[in-house]
Amino acid sequence: MSSNKVVLITGASSGIGLVTARYLAQQGYRVFGTSRRPTQAEANGFTLLPLDVRSAESIQACLQTIIAQTGRLDVLINNAGFIGPGAASEELSVTQVKALFETNFFGVIQMINAVLPLMRQQGGGQIINLSSAAGRLTTPPFFGVYAASKHALEGYTEGLRYEVQPFNIRVSLVEPGYFKTSIAQTIETPDRALEVYQARREQAATLDRLSIQAGRDPIDVAQTIAQIMRGRLPRLRYVVGLDAQVMITAKRLLPFAFVEKYITWLFLHDAERRPVTSLSGLRHLFLNSRVADAAWRQAWLALALGAGVTLIFKLWRKK
Repeated sequence: MSSNKVVLITGASSGIGLVTARYLAQQGYRVFGTSRRPTQAEANGFTLLPLDVRSAESIQACLQTIIAQTGRLDVLINNAGFIGPGAASEELSVTQVKALFETNFFGVIQMINAVLPLMRQQGGGQIINLSSAAGRLTTPPFFGVYAASKHALEGYTEGLRYEVQPFNIRVSLVEPGYFKTSIAQTIETPDRALEVYQARREQAATLDRLSIQAGRDPIDVAQTIAQIMRGRLPRLRYVVGLDAQVMITAKRLLPFAFVEKYITWLFLHDAERRPVTSLSGLRHLFLNSRVADAAWRQAWLALALGAGVTLIFKLWRKK
């Protein structure tokens, strides 16, 4: 059980944040979720508070409410974020880039800096930052600024882990692949759209939306977060989703030229001639999470069976 730990999770009005808040509340944690525009006082067993992670005043008001009710904060889960512009670099305005980083990166830093004095005074705590598979590989193309915000979060979180170890504050990252949420609604058009990029940009954005719609159940992420919270010595990184595991492993082990060709084919192939409107063909196999998971499980089973048969044959020949 939770031992009545107090948990604060940002961006809990929908998607992974909402599912995680509900799940942790069901596990017995005292959960406070946040939203910029909360519409309900009590949300399925947890309290929903107003919070804008871009505002220091809003952060302090939220924390004061929690401390007034509980006297402590044991776990901070930084989940608030959005995808932002699907755009080539020269189509972006500085305003769009800054707005994305204000929430996805600087908002996290503000939240953490606000809770660290409290956690040090308590003698410990836990911080879990929601990154993405895009935190370790830039995919899909034309979402480089979103990936950059997550790359920055990954570097910052790794550094933070060293800083707060002496205070018994544990720090981890969660890196989900495609999960079925409403985050696709946060994809923005470029401020300075150029026709030369249009076909490839729009295809990448379409495939990203379709992949999110065909994504896994966010409960997998919620259960992973609960596992991290229960762990005695939690790791720095937790990858969630077979697609994320395969791609992150591939980027680590294979030549980048191979990964680059694969990503280009997957998201940009035939964009000018035959723009996609649905997941079909081989793309269906790779980008529809349910289909992809089944295919990969069958492939691993076949490999395991093949290895087992080979081993048995070798042992038999030795007799």
